[in-house]
Amino acid sequence: MKRLSLAVTMLFCFNLMFSQSPSYVDFEWDIFRFGYALPLGGEADGGLAFGGELRYNATDNFSIGIGGNGAVFGGDIGASETDFGITGASLLLGDYYFSNTSGQRAFAGVGIGLYSTGTVTVVNNNVEEIIEGSTGVGLAPRVGYEFNHIRLQGQYNLTFKEGQSNYFGVTVALTLWGGYKGGSKSYDSGSNRDVLD
Repeated sequence: MKRLSLAVTMLFCFNLMFSQSPSYVDFEWDIFRFGYALPLGGEADGGLAFGGELRYNATDNFSIGIGGNGAVFGGDIGASETDFGITGASLLLGDYYFSNTSGQRAFAGVGIGLYSTGTVTVVNNNVEEIIEGSTGVGLAPRVGYEFNHIRLQGQYNLTFKEGQSNYFGVTVALTLWGGYKGGSKSYDSGSNRDVLD
């Protein structure tokens, strides 16, 4: 049974490696993603969410990728002493797209990887202390919409390590490549090609 499971997994990975989307440019890259991070639980205030990722369009409806997320949560910015909570993650990602007929389409996906946390204490605008927190496995379910080369996304970051806070991020990103090539529809490369493809 273990050998059968291993064979099926290897076959699936092999198929993904040599598959490619006929209707979309193979790779797409979120150069920089930024937005708002809302911590769920704890005493931290909302803060900045940021990140980036690289995806491969294995089919017209499915992409795989790697990415990094981060968030900074602050307290009273005007105070003489402020503690900032910091979270970073490295993720393996997969997205399913609900349409394959244009560059504007909704998607849902999930990521899995390692989350690390820490705290930075700032006193009178000087960094006084950096405390490393913990590292643990987490999940990142997400939904969003691609407007050609603009990607809007909501992502819930769920960690399983005790002491780490979960948070929800709403972000927007500029995406290079990944544009719609037209699929089976007729396509005028001279007049309609997107410059960011």
